[in-house]
Amino acid sequence: MHLQRLLMPDDRISWTAYDGDCVVEEVRAFVVHLEALRYAPSTVHHYVRHVVRLGNYLAGNGKGFEDLTPLDFDRFIPAAVKFGASFDSLPAAMNIVPLRAEYAAQVSASLHNQILFAIKAFYQF
Repeated sequence: MHLQRLLMPDDRISWTAYDGDCVVEEVRAFVVHLEALRYAPSTVHHYVRHVVRLGNYLAGNGKGFEDLTPLDFDRFIPAAVKFGASFDSLPAAMNIVPLRAEYAAQVSASLHNQILFAIKAFYQF
């Protein structure tokens, strides 16, 4: 899955996610929902980027969005901080091993909260 920037006819910027040649409908619907709530474009981008990274992390572990467990999420946040852009595409995410807690990267409170709010908003949607 990868994140794709869209330039709309009215010059607005939007986002979607592709898995191969197909739009990931859950992610696109989430973007439309955030835009309808008038979230700032940068917030939409950050939220969707974290959701795509979570999707790639889960796919790398043989799971989908519906299979997320608390343990998966606890391992995702430090891995996302440590490997960051490696989760922007599935092939790279397939090579990432979940970290045990004692080897987790230090996560700033603000980044932790940004990831947490993004994923929480996605699952509440």
